[in-house]
Amino acid sequence: MMRNNLPGGGQAAPGLCTVIVVLALAYGSVVPAFAQTKSYLSSSVTSESMTHVWVARERGLFKKYGVDMQFILMPRNPLAIAALVAGEIDAAIIGPGHLVNAGLSGAEVVGIANFNQKLDFRLNTRPEIKKPEDLRGKRIAVSGPGSTSHLVSMLALQGLSIDPAKITFLTIPGTEMNRRLALESGSVDATTLRGAMGEVYANKGYTLLYNLKSAGVTLPQNMLVTTRRTAATKPQVIEGYLKATIEAIAMIG
Repeated sequence: MMRNNLPGGGQAAPGLCTVIVVLALAYGSVVPAFAQTKSYLSSSVTSESMTHVWVARERGLFKKYGVDMQFILMPRNPLAIAALVAGEIDAAIIGPGHLVNAGLSGAEVVGIANFNQKLDFRLNTRPEIKKPEDLRGKRIAVSGPGSTSHLVSMLALQGLSIDPAKITFLTIPGTEMNRRLALESGSVDATTLRGAMGEVYANKGYTLLYNLKSAGVTLPQNMLVTTRRTAATKPQVIEGYLKATIEAIAMIG
């Protein structure tokens, strides 16, 4: 007959040995947490296209993969590029145009992920602009040359058969909010708004002149970028960003 002996010669109470075994198995199966590395991620994007980042942060996915992510809202993508090159941040989410421009200027930046492919933008205009020909000679707000808002505006004009040379592109630095305020104040006549925000402004009376989503237009956008130096010296951090965001995207469905 098997006896459940305790240290010192005593006997275990009935069932105690089973409990000890279960607890030992439970604690032994706990996966040790990753060592946390503080890392800075920046973006100028504030729309719902950043949902995967907020989900990853709120669900603790960055920390799950060893990244103590600190988010910095950069008002302009060129500032994010400069911070990347200076080593002040490890990664940024920017538009493809800025990545190309930075690469052409000699910056050692690389795109490692593209979170959006199908364009979910609307070209919204002032209420008095009702049809494509009304837009000729007017001002379209963009966040800067080569920015996503600039590229999307060009694609919208192409879909409307409007020569871009007939349009004035006015740079409104900062986030989409700044361009929305410019549209509301009448400082510009049109701008591209992402997703649901374009519908919100259409419901407020701002003409939805072109819907890039329903047109099926695609373009790489909201790219996660870093520098070759950071990718080489902090591979675990970059891998953590990728794993966390991929898992967040899977959660969102």
